[in-house]
Amino acid sequence: MAVKSSAIRSAPPAAPLIGYAFAAQILSVSDRMMISKMVGNDAVGIYSTLYTVSSISLLVWTAINSSFIPYLYQNIEKKDNRIKELSLALMGSYAIIAVMLTFLAPSISISNITSIPLLSNLLILCLGVP
Repeated sequence: MAVKSSAIRSAPPAAPLIGYAFAAQILSVSDRMMISKMVGNDAVGIYSTLYTVSSISLLVWTAINSSFIPYLYQNIEKKDNRIKELSLALMGSYAIIAVMLTFLAPSISISNITSIPLLSNLLILCLGVP
C-alpha cells in the first residue's frame, strides 16, 4: 500500500523524464542511422568507436565535478576559502587536457577516416587538413 501511494505521488514530477528518456535514446541512435544511410556501416563502426572513446572525457569530468561539489558547498560560506583558485585550477587543467585530446583524436583514426570519402571531407572541414 505504501509503495502504491509513493508511486502515485512521484508520477507527476517524473512524467517529463519519460519524454526526456525517449528523446535521448532517439538522439543517440539517429546519428548512427544517418551515417549508415549516407556513408555505410563501416563508417558507423568508426564513429561509434570514437564516440565511445570521447565519452570517457565526459565520464572523467562528471566524476571530478561530483567530487568537487560537496567541497564547494561546505566551504563556500567561509572567509578563508580557496574555492576560486581551486575552481580555476580544476577547470583550467581539464580544459588543457580536453584540448590536447581534441588535437590527438584525429591521429588516432586518421587512416581509417580518410578511406571514407564523406568523413574525409568532414575532417578537412573541421581541421583544415588539405
